[in-house]
Amino acid sequence: MVVLFMVLKDDNINQSMLVPLDLRNLIPKDHPCYFIKNVVDLIHCSKANQEFRGTPGEFAYPRDYCSDSF
Repeated sequence: MVVLFMVLKDDNINQSMLVPLDLRNLIPKDHPCYFIKNVVDLIHCSKANQEFRGTPGEFAYPRDYCSDSF
């Protein structure tokens, strides 16, 4: 019979979560990612979304490529 034990360490840093609830709190207000987000938000995709809704996309790679490789 095998008996396994788990060792638990005391929490001495008083951290209740692994990451904060909102990761944007870690990004400075002048970071370039906000500029990129604003530019992307200006792109209107409704026509493309309407045209391609319900149609399957293409595979990222040919299916036979994976079977030939292995």
